[in-house]
Amino acid sequence: MNYIIVTEGRAGSTLLCQHLKQMGVGHPYPHLSSDVLNRKLDSVNQFADYLESKRVNGILGLKISWGILTKLDVDHNLNLNAHEFLSEVCPNAKYLHQTREDRVHQALSRIKHLKMDSSHIKSSSGHEKYKKKETAHLEDMPIPVEEIHDRIQRNIKGYKAWDIYFKAYQITPLEVIFEDLVGDRDTTLKQICEFLEVPLRLDMLEEKLISTHTKVNDKWYDRVLGGYAKYL
Repeated sequence: MNYIIVTEGRAGSTLLCQHLKQMGVGHPYPHLSSDVLNRKLDSVNQFADYLESKRVNGILGLKISWGILTKLDVDHNLNLNAHEFLSEVCPNAKYLHQTREDRVHQALSRIKHLKMDSSHIKSSSGHEKYKKKETAHLEDMPIPVEEIHDRIQRNIKGYKAWDIYFKAYQITPLEVIFEDLVGDRDTTLKQICEFLEVPLRLDMLEEKLISTHTKVNDKWYDRVLGGYAKYL
C-alpha cells in the first residue's frame, strides 16, 4: 500500500508522520526533499527504486509539498508533470491532504522554526538551553511582518496548486486538519486509518508526541493582530 501526505510547511505533518510511524503505517517522511535526498538520481526508475527502499511493513509513505516537487523537477531535469512522476514513483497512492486553518499561526511557526535552527545542537540538554535562550530573543525582536505576509502567500499558492492537481486528475484526498489532529487525535487517526484501510493501533502511540506550538507563536500573533484577532 502506498500513500502520499501533501502539505505546506508547519501544518503539523511531522506530528502526523510520527503518529503513523509509531502505529506501523510505514515510515512517512519527506524522502524527496533536497535536505534528505543526498544523492543524484538520473531517472524516474531510480527515484522509484530509491522510494521502494523506504517501504516499511509493506507500506510506502511519502510526505511532499508543492515546493519540494517543483524543486525536484528543476534540480533533476525530470521533464515530467507532477502526476506522471508521482504515479511512477508511488503508484496507486492514496492522498492525505494536511492543512491548517489558522494560516497566520502557520506562517509564524515556520518563521520561528527557521530562525531557531538547532541542527547544530547534539544533546537534549543543549537543545533545551538553546531553545530557552532563543525563545527569549524571539519574543523581543521586531515582528517580521513582511516575512509573515510572504509565508502566508506561499502557503496559499501551495494549497491552491494541490487543489488544482486533485481536480485535474480526479483524485479525492482525505482532508486532515492540524487543529483536529491536535484537538481530537484519536478520532482523526481513526478516520485516516479507515481511509488507508490499515489497522488503528492507538495502543502503540507515545503520549509524549505533541505539537511544537510555543508561547512565541502566541505572543507574535497577539502583537501582529492585536484586537483584530477576535474577528478571525
